[in-house]
Amino acid sequence: MDLTGDLEMLRSRAFVLKEGVDYRVKVSFKVNREIVCGLRCLHLTYRRGRPGELMQPLHPWPPAEPGDTQKSLWGCPCHRHCPLPTDAPWCGHCQRLAPAFAQAAAALRDESSPARLGKVDATAQTALANEFGITSYPTLKLFRDGNRTHPLPYTGRMDAKGIVGWMQRRAGPSATLLQDPDTAATFVDSQDLVVVGFFKDLESEAAQVFYEVAGDVVDMPFGVAEAAELFEAYGLSADTVCLFKKFDEGRTDFPVDPARGLDAAELTQLLRVHRLELVMEFTNETSDHIFGAKIPHHMLLFLNKSSSGQLQLRDDFRAAAGTFRGKVLFVVVDVAGYGADVLPFFGLTPADAPTLRLVKMENNRKYQMDQDVFSETAIRTFVQAVLDGKVKPRLLSAEPPEDWDTRPVKVLVGKTFEQVAYDETKNVFVKFSLVNKVILHFLMHCTMLHYTYIRYGEGAWAPTGRFVG
Repeated sequence: MDLTGDLEMLRSRAFVLKEGVDYRVKVSFKVNREIVCGLRCLHLTYRRGRPGELMQPLHPWPPAEPGDTQKSLWGCPCHRHCPLPTDAPWCGHCQRLAPAFAQAAAALRDESSPARLGKVDATAQTALANEFGITSYPTLKLFRDGNRTHPLPYTGRMDAKGIVGWMQRRAGPSATLLQDPDTAATFVDSQDLVVVGFFKDLESEAAQVFYEVAGDVVDMPFGVAEAAELFEAYGLSADTVCLFKKFDEGRTDFPVDPARGLDAAELTQLLRVHRLELVMEFTNETSDHIFGAKIPHHMLLFLNKSSSGQLQLRDDFRAAAGTFRGKVLFVVVDVAGYGADVLPFFGLTPADAPTLRLVKMENNRKYQMDQDVFSETAIRTFVQAVLDGKVKPRLLSAEPPEDWDTRPVKVLVGKTFEQVAYDETKNVFVKFSLVNKVILHFLMHCTMLHYTYIRYGEGAWAPTGRFVG
């Protein structure tokens, strides 16, 4: 397929193309019922007679110290092969992680940790990438005690604090052994949130699962106990995981089912949910926990905290929250504070407060009362109606362009999406993309796809399908 015209188009739009460089565009697609159902643009740039140059990462990665390669190695295969002479978006994750990775390496070195961080360039070390099944970038793995066959996948946050915390938890015992009531009481009182596993046999399968979870959930301290006097002190008779917290109900117990045992994913999710306050305030400090809990629905109260009248609305909001714990997370958003940045996402302004919205996190569908009523009963009734599928979502939509249906590629907005995309008489291929023309101008791969997309939209597929974007 000759796409020379597309290169001329790029030149005319002020893209800088180097002399002596061949620019080739490969478009891969497959046909499904006579329409193109998949397009992917891969821009390959290389100099005449020799392979293309590899871009260096924005920040140098900390080298592993001699002798540490097998003992304790982080493998972060960083896909540094950037086809364009500027940072390509698909390399951005590696470049953004680089400074955090360097900070984590320095922090571990300063505390004399035996752990060391290293890197592997998967574009050069293809044999290693294949051996360890690396398919996405960056990928982080921990090699412990020279074990080459079973490296541990990284499960923490992609920032310096997350990396250091995860490594510290993995390097030492993941849970503190509590041997007597005084030690246990001191541990429970040490922080606002602690987890203690009570097991009659610390070698049991359930206890091992608990240790596994403790190694992954690095932002909470974990303790473990097996002494009979500790079971008695905390009113327990069987294996139980207890979450102690200095808010709400103070303690939440998760008894271990003797038949099923303890499931790591289930326990992790329970801890994520119950570590949150019954009503959370959306702030910079809480946002990671709010979204990390993976609670399927969020009920939001938008208010102005500088208004005493609006602050009183939190009481009924909180009273309604207990019924839906684990299913719906209740969140207060201050429209005059940190929450101001999310208002456009809901089509709101500070003047709209106080108001309520419920969001289904799976698809970002938003639900709104016909008229805001802030009583406990009204809130509970509304939330239950949404969960029961009795309330239709509120769609935020721009007005469709006048000529939206006359173009080769139809331009969709919220009001026309379902009409076109769910047309049972056609196969519809939809491209979701940025609409900011300034940003789009600098994303060469988006621009190339845009014009290729239009070319196909003008082609012979129109009778049996539609291209929209």
